[in-house]
Amino acid sequence: MKSRIVAALIGLSVIGGLVALGVVIWFGLDASTTGTASAEVTCDTVLKDSCRPGDSRISVVYVLGCNAGDWIVINPGGDTQEYGQVKAQSLFYWLDLETDLAFPHSEGERVTEVVCPEPTGPGIHCGTYGTLRRLPLAELTLNPDSGPAGSRLEVELTNIIANDACAQPAEVLWGWSPGGGGEEIGSGYVDVGGTSLTLDAAVSDDAGPGEGSVTACWYHSLDDTWYYQDAPFEVTGPEESPTQTPTATHTPTRTPTATPVSTPKPTHFTPITIPSPITMELDQGWNNFVWLGEDGTDAETALECLADQYAIAYRFDALSQTFQRYVPGHCSQAGLCNIANVNRLDTLLVLFTGGGLLCGYERAPASMLGPTQTPTPEGTHVTPINLPSPITMELHQGWNNFVWLGEDGTDPETALECLADQYAIAYRFDALSQTFQRYVPGRCSQAGVCNVANVNRLDSLLVLVTSEGLVCGYEFTPIPIP
Repeated sequence: MKSRIVAALIGLSVIGGLVALGVVIWFGLDASTTGTASAEVTCDTVLKDSCRPGDSRISVVYVLGCNAGDWIVINPGGDTQEYGQVKAQSLFYWLDLETDLAFPHSEGERVTEVVCPEPTGPGIHCGTYGTLRRLPLAELTLNPDSGPAGSRLEVELTNIIANDACAQPAEVLWGWSPGGGGEEIGSGYVDVGGTSLTLDAAVSDDAGPGEGSVTACWYHSLDDTWYYQDAPFEVTGPEESPTQTPTATHTPTRTPTATPVSTPKPTHFTPITIPSPITMELDQGWNNFVWLGEDGTDAETALECLADQYAIAYRFDALSQTFQRYVPGHCSQAGLCNIANVNRLDTLLVLFTGGGLLCGYERAPASMLGPTQTPTPEGTHVTPINLPSPITMELHQGWNNFVWLGEDGTDPETALECLADQYAIAYRFDALSQTFQRYVPGRCSQAGVCNVANVNRLDSLLVLVTSEGLVCGYEFTPIPIP
């Protein structure tokens, strides 16, 4: 049975003037197909302008990843820290909130998406971080509320404070007090927006006759607080049970298995000639900017052509399947910039705030690797480059940016010939329409599936590669320039 792509959608789509970046992959696969990959950008920005209590709109440096419905925290860790939920976003760098602000905030304060707590492992976590508070309004009911040690019981917790952003990890504890001690006898989660929880637990096997205490403790991430409530349990006597004698078991010796050595795929070289200069036009909004200069160039230098006409740049890292970020003028703030440097054939997804800009590359020395040099269009910012031959790019299983350096007007099947049958889908972002175009190999006979007519030089294709260790490259034929 053939593998069937049910749906494959990728964001940076413009809907009613809103720009949102995301990747959703949905595949129907047969037994021979394994693995998918996804990429996600979370909201992490700073205030562009100050705001006052009662405001429900905030102006930020960039809105990528700040989507409607997301919970954000403003000025995290500061005296005016507060939470809000995004109602709507705009390409013009503002976010509408569901509720009014309670505090004043200043330009440059950080705005970041609420990070929900990781699942807690075994053991007691109650009060080990954040604030610890009893919640008097919460009601804790035990059913039954008496029995021998080891008794099973149902723990019902009601009237707790809802957390509309995150689930609340909860623990049921025996013999615990705010000073410590005790034993975990149950655990679970309060649903997002929930105000109650029912859990199964068991009284400690070591409980002696008399009155004991059961405590429910749960963590509210928006308050950074562990809340707790307790209820008494009467232990009536030990529960007798026969003791089983363990039977010795022979454990067979495990024979080490040799780890297979991955053999790199052979490099596929595409013969090309490169004109000089090579130019790319950027339009207002999101653009793919391809770097052809030296490896190890810092992001500010690589994007010098754009001057102060861009708000943010992203680079997708194929190894980690995550986005890295560069925010001009804000790299002194922790967490805002994590692009250490830019290498040749890197693609930077840039939010350009100007319009109609031409960036280009000019071979230096201008003596080889292309046809007769052509005049540089007026107003083009030209970066001198010295292209080696060959140039290679390594692709990993998952999403990759594939840069085409061949002829303009090449059909996508030919441009992606290096990948053969080892990719599932390819996208090209069109800066003019601010939408993605799609190419699905072997599916273009189906109406509406493929709308990439051809590929031009310096186009960057976002490709879902299904194999590991592919190497593609370009070889230049030296052609002297008179």
